[in-house]
Amino acid sequence: MRHSIRYLILLLCICLCQAAFEFPASRLAQLELGHALYSSSFPNLFPAGNNASVKVGSQRVYFAAQAVDSQGTGSLRRTVVLVKATDLTEDTLPNLVDNRNAEAILIVLPNEQNTNQLGDSLDNIQKTLLTRSWDASIYFAFEDEHLSSILSDVKKTHGLATSPLTDHWHFVSTSSDAKPVTDLTITNLQNLFKGYPRKGITPTLAVTASYDSFSLAPGAIRPNNDNGAVALLELIRLFSKLYNNPETKPEYNLLFLLVGGSTFNHAGTKHWANNVEASLQESLSFVLCLDDLINGGEKLNLHVSRVSRDDNIKSLYQSMEATAKFLELDFSIQTKKINVSDPVVHWQHEVFSMKKILAATLSSHSSSSPLHFNEHRRYTAEELTKRIRFVAESLANFIYKRVDGPIRQLETFQEELSPSENFVDSYTRAFRHLPIVQAYSDKEDAMMNEVFKMFKGGNGETTEQQFKQKNTDITFYTQSRNVIKASRVKPSSFDIILSLIIAAYFSLYYVMLKGPAALRELKELIWSSKKEKTKKMK
Repeated sequence: MRHSIRYLILLLCICLCQAAFEFPASRLAQLELGHALYSSSFPNLFPAGNNASVKVGSQRVYFAAQAVDSQGTGSLRRTVVLVKATDLTEDTLPNLVDNRNAEAILIVLPNEQNTNQLGDSLDNIQKTLLTRSWDASIYFAFEDEHLSSILSDVKKTHGLATSPLTDHWHFVSTSSDAKPVTDLTITNLQNLFKGYPRKGITPTLAVTASYDSFSLAPGAIRPNNDNGAVALLELIRLFSKLYNNPETKPEYNLLFLLVGGSTFNHAGTKHWANNVEASLQESLSFVLCLDDLINGGEKLNLHVSRVSRDDNIKSLYQSMEATAKFLELDFSIQTKKINVSDPVVHWQHEVFSMKKILAATLSSHSSSSPLHFNEHRRYTAEELTKRIRFVAESLANFIYKRVDGPIRQLETFQEELSPSENFVDSYTRAFRHLPIVQAYSDKEDAMMNEVFKMFKGGNGETTEQQFKQKNTDITFYTQSRNVIKASRVKPSSFDIILSLIIAAYFSLYYVMLKGPAALRELKELIWSSKKEKTKKMK
C-alpha cells in the first residue's frame, strides 16, 4: 500500500508536467488614419465583457487553443485560433471574429526560408486586415518544429474539446501597452553628380525613391516593394562611372534622392521640397520618382499630373518610349490631375508638381495603394535588372541627346557598365533585413547605416537631412517584441475527476486500515454534512 501511494504521487506529477514552448510572434500593427482605427485588440484595448483571457501585469493568458474549422459555426469565446496562412481566405477572419467571436488568432506563416509558398494568400491577408479594426488579438509567427507540433496536436484533438481527458494548449502573450509614436526622426539623403557647367544655369535631372514601406506585421510580413530604392542604388553605381570620367561627363547635373516617411503621406519628400536650396530648385528640370517597378505586373506606367509642353521633357518621354520598345517592355503614360482638396498624396510626384516642379512617378501599378501597401509577386534579379536598365538607358539617351528616332542598340550601359544582377540581388537582400516601417525603425540600425553608406558612394556631393515628424495624418502605435508561451495542460474537469478519484482512493485506504468501523464513521460524516446544509438552506 505504501508503494502504491508513491506510484500515485508519481502519476500526479506526470499528469501535471506537460510540454511547454516559447516562440516569437509579431502583433498586428495598430494605426489611426484620420479618425479611423486599423488594428487588432491590444492588451489595454480589449472591449468590455471580453472574457477571452486574464491579464496578469503585461501578460495575457488565453485559455485554450483550437484549430480553425472554416465550416464551423460554434462559438470560439475564451479561445485562441491557430490557422496556417496558406489556409486563409478572404472570409476566414471575418467569420472567426464577427460570427464566432474568436478572442485571439495566431496566423502561422511558413518559415522565413519558404515565404514564397504564400503566393497570393499573403496579399489577401493584408488586404483583408487593412479594411477595418478587429475585436480580437491577431498575431503572426513563423512555423518551426515546436509550432508544427502544436498545430498537429491541436488538429488531432479538434472535436474532442469537451472530453475531460483531452489536453488543451494554454497560450500566454507578453507585450506592453501600445502608445502613439510621437518622437519620429526621418532621414533624407541626396547625392549630386555635377556635369560640365553650361552658360547660365546647368540643368539638373533628379531621380528619387523611398527606402521605407508599410507592413501590417513588422518583423513577420515584409513588403516586396522596396525595389525602387534598390534601383536607385544601382543607378548611382552606374552613373558614377560616367560622371567620374571626363570623357563621358554630360552637361547635365544628376541628383539622386533617397527619402523616408513615405507612409506618413510622403513626409520626407515634402520636407525636402520645402527646404531645398533655392539654386538647386531653380535648376531642377525634371524629377523622376521610382515607385514599385515590378510587383504590379508586366506593364510600366509613367504617372504624370499634366502633359508637359516643355520640349526637353517631351524628349525625355520619347526616350523612355523608344527604350521600352527596344527592350520589349510594355510602357504607357498615365495622366491624372491632382485633387488639391484631397489631403492624401497618392503619388510621390504630386509633391513636386504642387511646387511647380515637373515630375512623374514610374510604377508597375496603374493606381496608388493605401499606405503604399503593394502586392507581392515572385520575381528574379534578372527581371528587376532589365527594368533598371530601362531607366538607366532612358536617362542616358536624354542627357546625351540621342533621341532622334527608334533605338537600334543600347549605346551606354554595355559590358563593364552593364547593370549587375549580382549587385541588384545583394541590394535586395540588404533591404530584406531593414526595419522598413519608418515608425519602428532604429536610426542606429546597422543595416540602415550600410544602405546609407552604399548610397553615399560614387564620389558625388552627398547631403544628409534629418527632421522631426509631428502632427501627421497617420498615427502609428508602438510595437514591442512579443513572446508567446504555450503549455499543454489538462482541462479543469480533469482536475475535478482526479480529485474525486483521490478522495475515493484515500477513503478506501482508510477503510482498509480501520476495518468495518470506518464505514460507520464515513456515513456519519456524510450524514452530518447533509444536515448542516439543510439547516443553512432553512
